[in-house]
Amino acid sequence: MLLKILGHSILMILALSGALIGVFMAIAEPRHALVAWPIGLVSLFLGIRSLIRIIQLNRAYQEHHLEEVLRNPAEIVARWLDGEREVIVAHRGIFLGRDYAPFAAGYQRLVSIAFDRDRGELRAGFSSIAPAPNDKPSMTLQVPAEAREAIAAFVAAITKDPPASSS
Repeated sequence: MLLKILGHSILMILALSGALIGVFMAIAEPRHALVAWPIGLVSLFLGIRSLIRIIQLNRAYQEHHLEEVLRNPAEIVARWLDGEREVIVAHRGIFLGRDYAPFAAGYQRLVSIAFDRDRGELRAGFSSIAPAPNDKPSMTLQVPAEAREAIAAFVAAITKDPPASSS
């Protein structure tokens, strides 16, 4: 699925570039307008269609991982409601409603995770293939009291730190 997203991304870039070239060609050489405008419009259509397909594929990718986690409850570390969205911390990543932040994917990796048990604050930092300044996304979640022990044990296990005793 990620290769399809990459392919559509390349097609989108090429098509939108073709649309710009068609427009510039029509403006710079009006005698070629009968050829340039159709090329530009078809390219624009393909670029927009590719963008729509990328969004659809991305949503399907996120929903696929959520369905897999929901089918295998052993993979779920903790689960709670945060306002109107459900938060699921799983071994493969964090789900915020329908959005998915994977811990290990071709485009993103978990580089840091910390949990402040007293404040109930889970902080996760990622490295990403996105260009700066979006190349180091992070998130902070408020963990309810009933999920804190599970989150503390999970963070300790993946960071190889022994869990602190809760006195």
